[in-house]
This record gives sequence, structure tokens and C-alpha cells, in this order.
Amino acid sequence: MKKLMIGFMTIAILGFSQVAVSQRAWISDATVEKVLIDGTNYGGCMVRLDKTLANYGLNCLSRWVTFSCVGTFGNKDIGFKQLDQAQIAMALNKKLNLYVDDLKKHNGYCYGARIDLLP
Repeated sequence: MKKLMIGFMTIAILGFSQVAVSQRAWISDATVEKVLIDGTNYGGCMVRLDKTLANYGLNCLSRWVTFSCVGTFGNKDIGFKQLDQAQIAMALNKKLNLYVDDLKKHNGYCYGARIDLLP
């Protein structure tokens, strides 16, 4: 009986505990609100979106996404090209789709691994 009770208690505790799981998610139809370029912080470049990243299950600070222009999470050239696409979208008032990875962060801000400029 004691083992049975311990088993039920273990299941109950595990059932009520919340586990934070890092993940990746697509952010669809996003608008770029601001662009930030920094020589030492935030991976060198970031954009602020009109979408709240936590609403997509991501563990990210705010609505900012870094493209890791310093090259920590990929090629620097690709990071700057992603930033270019975000700036084009902002200038032309176009929407973007972004693939955001909350396993990779600069100063707590999540990495945008892919960016698609929408027509």
C-alpha cells in the first residue's frame, strides 16, 4: 500500500509541475517596427516585430529578434543579409515570416534563423 501511495504521489507531482521547453517557431505575417545595430551587444543587429514571441511558445525577451550579425550562430554575411531583408520589409511596409530559435540567444534575445520577405 505504501509503494502504491508513493507512486500516485509521484505521478501527481509530475503532472502538476510545468517544464519549460525551449523550442523553435515560425512567426507569420510579422511587421518590422524598429531596427537596432550595435557593435558589441545583441549579436550586432536586431529587429523589433509587431508580434509577441511568447505567444508562439518561445522563451524570448520582448519582441526583438537578433540575426547574429557578429557570426556567433552562423555566417556574418547571412546575418547582415537577413537584416537587409528586414530593413527592406520595413521600408516597403511588407510582411515577413521568421523562423525563431529560442535555444540560441544574444543577451536573452532569440535568434532569427530564417527570414522570408512576403510579396
